[in-house]
Amino acid sequence: MATYSAQVVSVICNFICSVLAARMLGATGQGELALYVSFSALMILLLGLGLPSAIVYFLAGNKLAKGKVIPLVISLTLVLLTAFGLMYFLLRQTSILSIFLPDFIIHQNLWSVVLFVHLLLQMINQYLVGILQAENNFKQSGLITAAGSLLLLGLYTAYYVGLIPSLWSPIYWILASLLLVAGVQYFIFMLLLYKHDKAYFQFIPFSLHEIKPIWVFASLAFMANVVQFLNYKMDLWLINFYHHNKEMIGVYSLAVGLAQLLWLLPNAVHSVLYTFTSGKYTMQEKTAKTAKTSAWLLLYALVAGVIGYILSIYLVPYLFGSAFQEVPSIIALLLLGIIPLSGALALSAYFAGIHKIHINLYGSCIGLMVSLLLNILLIPTYGIRGAAISSILSYVSTALYYYILFFKHQKVNR
Repeated sequence: MATYSAQVVSVICNFICSVLAARMLGATGQGELALYVSFSALMILLLGLGLPSAIVYFLAGNKLAKGKVIPLVISLTLVLLTAFGLMYFLLRQTSILSIFLPDFIIHQNLWSVVLFVHLLLQMINQYLVGILQAENNFKQSGLITAAGSLLLLGLYTAYYVGLIPSLWSPIYWILASLLLVAGVQYFIFMLLLYKHDKAYFQFIPFSLHEIKPIWVFASLAFMANVVQFLNYKMDLWLINFYHHNKEMIGVYSLAVGLAQLLWLLPNAVHSVLYTFTSGKYTMQEKTAKTAKTSAWLLLYALVAGVIGYILSIYLVPYLFGSAFQEVPSIIALLLLGIIPLSGALALSAYFAGIHKIHINLYGSCIGLMVSLLLNILLIPTYGIRGAAISSILSYVSTALYYYILFFKHQKVNR
């Protein structure tokens, strides 16, 4: 119960933070923030190489000594982040980075350092969260995440109501707040881990051959996650590439963020259904459960999507400001793809549970190819509406692929 309560607190705090950020930044600043957050998330995913979840798997299965975990995590993080630093320095001399990041991050050394430190903390924190979960400390992990959301909300609110002298512009304060929260969470995670089991701090040396099986385990899931991430975020960078308009990015990123709130329940159900389909049930039971769950998720998404769109017409301009008046119309477009994919998320859990994760990878690849092609064709002329249409067809193509293969599995397992 405490874990779910912490998740609810985090969701509510993050939503309020998004409202405050949008009001402080306006559409242009919101676009800069969206670029920073998306780039950070991409780098954490790429530099993680899928290893956080794999290390947790090996740790939970007693296939990796606890004393080797922190040296392994720190070594991998520093090596990969150093490689990224060299690439960042080389690309900084070109215009390529300006597609992915706000100009002030690239051209001001202080904020480039902030980016690196933030990435470092986030990378280590994702390992620490996984370690705590491997130790079945879901409650503590959730509470720390919720506490971080509350702290971030407090920092945003303090600036918004004028308790903090506006020596910095809002975007600077928000990025500094994100960095501070990541730092606080890092120290709490480390203290909690030390208190839980000091064996993690024995710092036992590890050999390079121990990394190979971990990487082999992680590689397929890593590729699937990268493809899926690009499918969801690539349009932001293409909008920036073709139009160089942070205001457009701000409006579109807010619309996407609000529309994808519809996936909160399906993602939670995905985890539960994955556990069920991984269990010792018959294939008939697994397919029947999946079909029923998919139908309910589709119905939920349809009802919640319609209600959410109607509410957005009235609430978005009131909560986020007049600069975001176009958001509801973009949400309406995106829902045409998000609703069918919501039902298909149950099928994704089914395929993962029966050890056919390659199907999920192929589905994500189909969506990515459709999205890339249509984004290139539509964004130059139609801007964010072109990006929304591309997302619709990308989500629908992925969903159709899952449904077709699932129906084939149903026929085989009758």
